[in-house]
Amino acid sequence: MKIYEELQQQYQKYGNIQNLMKYFNDDELTKRFKSLKNRAPGVDGVTKYDYEKNLESNIDRLVSSIRSGSYTPKDIRRCYIPKANGKLRPLGIPTTEDKIVQRVMADILYSIYDPLFLECSFGYRLNQNALSALSKFKTIAEKGKTHYIVKADIKGFFDNVNHIKLLEMLKENIQDKHFISLIKKFIKADIFYKGKLFHNKSGTSQGGLISPVLGNIYLHYALDEWFDTEIKAMFHYTNLIRYCDDFIASFATKSDATLFITAVQKRLKEYHLDLELEKTNIIKFDIRDTSSEILSFLGFNIFVDVNNHLCFCASYHKLQQKITDISDRFMDMLNKGYSVIDCLLTVNDKLRGCYNYYGVSTNPTWIQQLYEYTGNCIMDILYYNEKTKQMSYDQLYNLLLYKLPILSPPVSLIQL
Repeated sequence: MKIYEELQQQYQKYGNIQNLMKYFNDDELTKRFKSLKNRAPGVDGVTKYDYEKNLESNIDRLVSSIRSGSYTPKDIRRCYIPKANGKLRPLGIPTTEDKIVQRVMADILYSIYDPLFLECSFGYRLNQNALSALSKFKTIAEKGKTHYIVKADIKGFFDNVNHIKLLEMLKENIQDKHFISLIKKFIKADIFYKGKLFHNKSGTSQGGLISPVLGNIYLHYALDEWFDTEIKAMFHYTNLIRYCDDFIASFATKSDATLFITAVQKRLKEYHLDLELEKTNIIKFDIRDTSSEILSFLGFNIFVDVNNHLCFCASYHKLQQKITDISDRFMDMLNKGYSVIDCLLTVNDKLRGCYNYYGVSTNPTWIQQLYEYTGNCIMDILYYNEKTKQMSYDQLYNLLLYKLPILSPPVSLIQL
């Protein structure tokens, strides 16, 4: 909060930001270290626990290297995780020390840019989330001026952010060449994969702590401001809702929507980006028309019911996916020797996340099924597992019902 307030005061007074390297001090870096989660290490294999053994000396050395300008991020460890569509998503995992530095950098960037972002931007922002974006869409749709929706997807966004363009954007508000140089070092860091090094010529690695805010900054200039000044002047009753690199735009006519697709393709090409045309389409959507098509956005199927009300419901496929993810995680932890209690705590953490995201008032059946089916899967796993197979079904039932119950859905669901 201190960084946010100081930088906002500076920006309001001078119209730009300077003297950012003072925030890379012992106190700030130690604080950011403590906020890190103990996740997979980077190329050096150093975990959070390892780094903490000599925390004070490690932080002192880090501060000295940053202030002298000799600090250089280590290579990024590349790995791939499966996506819901069966494809693989590339992740770049920084070292523990680089995560500490990136955490401070991210806080600085959020403090500068979050107040500058437009109302159409919702992803990875302070006090905004996916439900905020859906609520905004509800407000727009209920005005009755929307008849068509363009649902767009940017092809490989994080892999194609142009470094020169990004640095030019940052220099508009940040007049600290040392901070800009530090960002450049991170986005240019080489990628290590299967024993080989690959030069990073474009993009910001997903998995890096500064990638979300850098992505927002890039699309703020490439898309949001352009839409707000030029597209709104071209078409009546048009609105943009963007969640990171996913966005939808509402229009009064199909011809307006068609013209927009052509215009946005041209605009994105200026920033070395392309639409994923197979995933970009025009959807007939009008709250006064119960024959409107289904809009899929941010994990929800959005449709108009027979009473001309908007409904936000997650799909059955998404339900199966979440149950499988939770059950697989539980079984994996159990097989690795974690206690049943720790495994169940993890299950409840994951359920809590699902309830917070999908627990809207028009999605109660999905939420209840998630709770019930997950409970059944956990019961089956425990019943046949080596650790707990000596327990009777009644004992397992009592464990899940009384000692550490599966987290039940909230009584009151979220009203969008």
